Amino acid sequence: MGKKIFVLIVVLMSISLIGIVSVQLYWINNAIESKENQFKGDVTKALARVSERLEIKEEDLFYNKIESFIKTKRFLNKAQIKNFLIQQIDTSSKSRFSFGTTIIEEDFKIPALDILDKNGFYDNDSIVVKRFTKKRDVFKGTFVVGDNEFKDVFNVNKISTIDRVEEVDRKLLSDVFKDYKKTFPIEERINNRELNATLKEELERNNINIDYKYGVYNNDLATKLKSGYYTINPVISQSYPLFINNEGISNFTLYIDFPDKNKHILSDISNILLLSL
Repeated sequence: MGKKIFVLIVVLMSISLIGIVSVQLYWINNAIESKENQFKGDVTKALARVSERLEIKEEDLFYNKIESFIKTKRFLNKAQIKNFLIQQIDTSSKSRFSFGTTIIEEDFKIPALDILDKNGFYDNDSIVVKRFTKKRDVFKGTFVVGDNEFKDVFNVNKISTIDRVEEVDRKLLSDVFKDYKKTFPIEERINNRELNATLKEELERNNINIDYKYGVYNNDLATKLKSGYYTINPVISQSYPLFINNEGISNFTLYIDFPDKNKHILSDISNILLLSL
C-alpha cells in the first residue's frame, strides 16, 4: 500500500511539474511573441516617419525655390480673377450683410533648369505652377426708414483681408512636384548618408539601438542606396514605400534587417526568464 501511494505521489508531482513547465513555456513564448510584435510595430513607425521626413524635406526645398521665382513674378504667364458675392437682407432688423471674395489665380511657367539646375533638360522644359491670392470683404449695414421709404445706408462696418491661399498652393505644388520628380533616379533625390542618418534618428526615437542593414529597391531591383552588400531576406526583412506618387503608388521600397534582433528581444524579457527559473 505504501509503495502504491509513493508511486501515486511521484506521478502527481510529475504531472504538476509538467503543468508548471508548460505554463512557464506558455508565458515565455507569449512574452517573446508580444515583444516581436512590438518591435515590428516600432520599426514600422520608424520607417513611416523616415519616408515622411524625406518627402517633406524634398518638397520644402522645391517649394522654397519656386517661391523665389513667384515673388519676382519673372515667369508670370497669365492671371485669372474670380469674384463671389453673397448678400442677405434681414427685414426684421433692417440690416444687410454682404460677404465678397475675390480669388486671383496666377500661372507661372518656370524653366526646369532654373529650378533644380539639373543637366540633361532641353531649353524649353518647364514647370507650370499656380499661386492663389484671396481677398475677403465683409460689410454690415443698417437701413433707416423714414416716411415709409428706405433712406441711405449708414453705420456701415467693413472688414477686408488679403491672404495667400497657402494650402491650395502647397497642394498644387505637391502634385506637380511628385509628377515631375518621379522621372528622376532615386539616387539623385537622396544619398546614403542622409538616408542612414534619418533611419538612425527615427530608430533611436523608438528605442531601437541595435545594428541594422538596409537597402532601397526600385520595383524589386537593387539601387545604390544600401548598406554594404545588402540583399532582401523574405523571412526577416521589413519594408516601407518611399516617395509615394499622386496615385498612392511607389516604385521605391526601403527594406531593413536587424542581425541582433533576437538578442535584443531576449534582453527585453530577461526579467521574465529569470523569474521562470
